[in-house]
Amino acid sequence: MIECRQLSFRYPGDTFSLAIDSLSIAAGEKVAIIGPSGCGKTTLLKLISGMLSPADGTICLDGQDLSALSRSGRQAHRIRHIGLVQQQFELLDYLTVRENILLPYRVTSALTLDSQAHDRAEQLMQRVGIEQHGERYPQQLSQGERQRTAICRGLVTAPQIILADEPTGNLDPTNQSKTVELLLEQADQIGATVVMVTHEPTLLPHFERTIDLLELRKEANA
Repeated sequence: MIECRQLSFRYPGDTFSLAIDSLSIAAGEKVAIIGPSGCGKTTLLKLISGMLSPADGTICLDGQDLSALSRSGRQAHRIRHIGLVQQQFELLDYLTVRENILLPYRVTSALTLDSQAHDRAEQLMQRVGIEQHGERYPQQLSQGERQRTAICRGLVTAPQIILADEPTGNLDPTNQSKTVELLLEQADQIGATVVMVTHEPTLLPHFERTIDLLELRKEANA
Protein backbone atom coordinates (compact mmCIF):
# COMPACT_ATOMS: atom_id res chain seq x y z
CA MET A 1 0.00 0.00 0.00
CA ILE A 2 2.67 2.54 1.10
CA GLU A 3 6.17 2.07 -0.32
CA CYS A 4 8.98 4.58 0.24
CA ARG A 5 12.37 3.91 -1.37
CA GLN A 6 15.66 5.87 -1.12
CA LEU A 7 13.72 8.84 0.20
CA SER A 8 15.44 12.14 0.96
CA PHE A 9 14.04 15.56 1.78
CA ARG A 10 15.38 18.90 2.99
CA TYR A 11 13.55 22.15 3.72
CA PRO A 12 15.07 25.04 1.72
CA GLY A 13 17.43 27.10 3.84
CA ASP A 14 17.14 24.73 6.80
CA THR A 15 19.61 22.27 8.29
CA PHE A 16 16.89 19.63 8.83
CA SER A 17 16.93 16.69 6.46
CA LEU A 18 15.11 13.39 6.30
CA ALA A 19 16.54 10.27 4.66
CA ILE A 20 14.82 6.88 4.64
CA ASP A 21 16.18 3.90 2.76
CA SER A 22 13.03 1.80 2.83
CA LEU A 23 9.58 1.90 4.42
CA SER A 24 6.70 -0.45 3.63
CA ILE A 25 3.23 -0.40 5.17
CA ALA A 26 0.72 -3.01 4.08
CA ALA A 27 -2.87 -2.36 3.06
CA GLY A 28 -5.11 -2.28 6.11
CA GLU A 29 -2.18 -2.15 8.55
CA LYS A 30 -2.42 0.03 11.66
CA VAL A 31 0.97 1.66 12.32
CA ALA A 32 2.17 4.11 14.98
CA ILE A 33 5.10 6.41 14.20
CA ILE A 34 7.14 7.50 17.20
CA GLY A 35 10.32 9.49 17.76
CA PRO A 36 11.57 12.65 19.47
CA SER A 37 10.33 16.08 18.47
CA GLY A 38 12.03 17.35 15.35
CA CYS A 39 13.00 13.97 13.93
CA GLY A 40 10.66 14.32 10.94
CA LYS A 41 7.44 12.51 11.85
CA THR A 42 5.13 15.24 10.55
CA THR A 43 7.37 15.72 7.52
CA LEU A 44 7.04 12.03 6.70
CA LEU A 45 3.24 12.24 6.83
CA LYS A 46 3.32 15.29 4.55
CA LEU A 47 5.52 13.42 2.08
CA ILE A 48 3.20 10.39 2.09
CA SER A 49 0.19 12.65 1.58
CA GLY A 50 1.84 14.48 -1.32
CA MET A 51 1.81 17.84 0.45
CA LEU A 52 5.61 17.79 0.16
CA SER A 53 7.75 16.29 -2.58
CA PRO A 54 11.04 14.47 -1.88
CA ALA A 55 14.30 15.65 -3.39
CA ASP A 56 15.08 12.05 -4.31
CA GLY A 57 13.45 8.66 -4.06
CA THR A 58 9.94 7.38 -4.64
CA ILE A 59 6.70 7.23 -2.71
CA CYS A 60 4.10 4.84 -4.09
CA LEU A 61 0.58 4.56 -2.72
CA ASP A 62 -1.24 1.47 -3.93
CA GLY A 63 1.02 1.43 -6.99
CA GLN A 64 0.71 5.15 -7.78
CA ASP A 65 4.08 6.93 -7.85
CA LEU A 66 3.39 10.38 -6.41
CA SER A 67 6.40 11.86 -8.23
CA ALA A 68 4.67 11.10 -11.54
CA LEU A 69 1.83 13.46 -10.60
CA SER A 70 1.70 17.24 -10.87
CA ARG A 71 1.01 19.35 -7.79
CA SER A 72 -2.69 19.49 -8.65
CA GLY A 73 -2.61 15.78 -9.40
CA ARG A 74 -1.16 15.04 -5.98
CA GLN A 75 -3.83 17.21 -4.38
CA ALA A 76 -6.60 15.38 -6.23
CA HIS A 77 -5.06 12.02 -5.30
CA ARG A 78 -4.82 13.09 -1.65
CA ILE A 79 -8.43 14.19 -1.48
CA ARG A 80 -9.70 11.04 -3.17
CA HIS A 81 -7.60 8.47 -1.33
CA ILE A 82 -6.25 9.96 1.92
CA GLY A 83 -8.00 11.06 5.09
CA LEU A 84 -6.18 13.54 7.33
CA VAL A 85 -6.75 13.88 11.09
CA GLN A 86 -4.68 16.58 12.75
CA GLN A 87 -3.82 17.51 16.33
CA GLN A 88 -5.33 20.99 16.18
CA PHE A 89 -8.48 19.59 14.53
CA GLU A 90 -8.37 22.35 11.81
CA LEU A 91 -12.12 22.90 12.02
CA LEU A 92 -13.56 26.08 10.50
CA ASP A 93 -15.39 28.13 13.12
CA TYR A 94 -17.95 29.51 10.66
CA LEU A 95 -19.06 26.03 9.50
CA THR A 96 -21.34 23.68 11.41
CA VAL A 97 -20.19 20.22 12.47
CA ARG A 98 -21.91 18.69 9.45
CA GLU A 99 -20.41 21.26 7.08
CA ASN A 100 -16.92 20.73 8.53
CA ILE A 101 -17.23 16.99 8.02
CA LEU A 102 -18.28 17.46 4.39
CA LEU A 103 -15.61 20.10 3.71
CA PRO A 104 -13.39 17.82 1.56
CA TYR A 105 -16.21 17.72 -0.99
CA ARG A 106 -16.37 21.50 -1.21
CA VAL A 107 -12.70 22.29 -1.80
CA THR A 108 -12.12 20.31 -4.98
CA SER A 109 -13.85 19.07 -8.10
CA ALA A 110 -12.17 15.69 -7.56
CA LEU A 111 -15.09 14.67 -5.32
CA THR A 112 -18.83 14.91 -5.84
CA LEU A 113 -21.02 16.02 -2.96
CA ASP A 114 -23.98 13.72 -3.52
CA SER A 115 -26.56 11.93 -1.39
CA GLN A 116 -24.09 9.12 -0.65
CA ALA A 117 -21.63 11.60 0.83
CA HIS A 118 -24.35 13.11 2.99
CA ASP A 119 -25.41 9.62 4.11
CA ARG A 120 -21.82 8.73 5.05
CA ALA A 121 -21.52 11.92 7.10
CA GLU A 122 -24.71 11.12 8.98
CA GLN A 123 -23.64 7.52 9.59
CA LEU A 124 -20.25 8.61 10.89
CA MET A 125 -21.78 11.17 13.23
CA GLN A 126 -24.05 8.47 14.61
CA ARG A 127 -21.20 6.00 15.05
CA VAL A 128 -19.06 8.46 17.02
CA GLY A 129 -21.95 9.87 19.02
CA ILE A 130 -22.19 13.44 17.73
CA GLU A 131 -25.28 13.14 15.54
CA GLN A 132 -27.13 15.56 17.82
CA HIS A 133 -24.48 18.24 17.19
CA GLY A 134 -24.72 18.42 13.40
CA GLU A 135 -25.92 22.01 13.37
CA ARG A 136 -23.62 23.26 16.12
CA TYR A 137 -20.39 25.17 15.55
CA PRO A 138 -16.92 24.09 16.77
CA GLN A 139 -16.84 26.67 19.58
CA GLN A 140 -19.97 25.04 21.01
CA LEU A 141 -18.29 21.64 21.32
CA SER A 142 -16.04 20.02 23.91
CA GLN A 143 -12.49 19.03 22.98
CA GLY A 144 -13.57 15.42 22.59
CA GLU A 145 -16.49 16.38 20.35
CA ARG A 146 -14.20 18.50 18.18
CA GLN A 147 -11.83 15.56 17.86
CA ARG A 148 -14.68 13.27 16.85
CA THR A 149 -15.74 15.80 14.24
CA ALA A 150 -12.18 15.85 12.86
CA ILE A 151 -12.17 12.04 12.74
CA CYS A 152 -15.45 12.03 10.82
CA ARG A 153 -14.03 14.51 8.31
CA GLY A 154 -10.97 12.31 7.84
CA LEU A 155 -13.18 9.28 7.18
CA VAL A 156 -16.08 10.74 5.20
CA THR A 157 -14.49 10.13 1.79
CA ALA A 158 -13.91 6.45 2.70
CA PRO A 159 -10.15 6.87 2.13
CA GLN A 160 -7.72 4.05 1.53
CA ILE A 161 -5.20 5.66 3.89
CA ILE A 162 -5.71 7.64 7.09
CA LEU A 163 -2.81 9.84 8.21
CA ALA A 164 -3.19 11.11 11.78
CA ASP A 165 -0.70 13.62 13.21
CA GLU A 166 -0.85 13.44 17.01
CA PRO A 167 -4.65 13.55 16.97
CA THR A 168 -4.91 12.98 20.73
CA GLY A 169 -2.39 15.60 21.83
CA ASN A 170 -5.05 17.92 23.25
CA LEU A 171 -6.98 15.24 25.12
CA ASP A 172 -6.69 13.76 28.62
CA PRO A 173 -5.37 10.17 28.92
CA THR A 174 -8.81 8.56 29.12
CA ASN A 175 -10.09 10.34 26.03
CA GLN A 176 -6.79 9.70 24.22
CA SER A 177 -7.36 5.96 24.42
CA LYS A 178 -11.05 6.25 23.52
CA THR A 179 -10.23 8.42 20.51
CA VAL A 180 -7.64 6.00 19.14
CA GLU A 181 -10.00 3.07 19.65
CA LEU A 182 -12.70 5.01 17.82
CA LEU A 183 -10.39 5.96 14.95
CA LEU A 184 -9.14 2.41 14.45
CA GLU A 185 -12.62 0.95 14.76
CA GLN A 186 -13.98 3.27 12.11
CA ALA A 187 -10.94 2.63 9.89
CA ASP A 188 -11.68 -1.08 10.09
CA GLN A 189 -15.21 -0.39 8.87
CA ILE A 190 -13.85 0.97 5.57
CA GLY A 191 -10.70 -1.21 5.39
CA ALA A 192 -8.34 1.76 5.62
CA THR A 193 -4.63 1.73 6.39
CA VAL A 194 -3.80 3.92 9.40
CA VAL A 195 -0.50 5.72 10.02
CA MET A 196 -0.54 7.75 13.23
CA VAL A 197 2.15 9.93 14.78
CA THR A 198 2.09 9.88 18.57
CA HIS A 199 4.19 10.78 21.59
CA GLU A 200 2.03 8.70 23.94
CA PRO A 201 3.54 5.27 24.75
CA THR A 202 0.29 4.15 26.38
CA LEU A 203 -1.41 4.23 22.97
CA LEU A 204 1.04 1.91 21.22
CA PRO A 205 -0.70 -1.37 22.21
CA HIS A 206 -3.64 -0.31 20.03
CA PHE A 207 -1.48 -0.65 16.91
CA GLU A 208 -0.22 -3.66 15.00
CA ARG A 209 3.25 -2.17 14.55
CA THR A 210 5.31 0.68 15.93
CA ILE A 211 8.00 2.39 13.85
CA ASP A 212 10.65 4.50 15.57
CA LEU A 213 11.51 7.07 12.92
CA LEU A 214 14.83 7.88 14.55
CA GLU A 215 15.91 4.25 14.21
CA LEU A 216 14.63 4.15 10.64
CA ARG A 217 16.73 7.20 9.83
CA LYS A 218 19.78 5.67 11.51
CA GLU A 219 19.42 2.59 9.31
CA ALA A 220 19.29 4.83 6.27
CA ASN A 221 22.34 6.82 7.36
CA ALA A 222 24.41 3.85 8.56
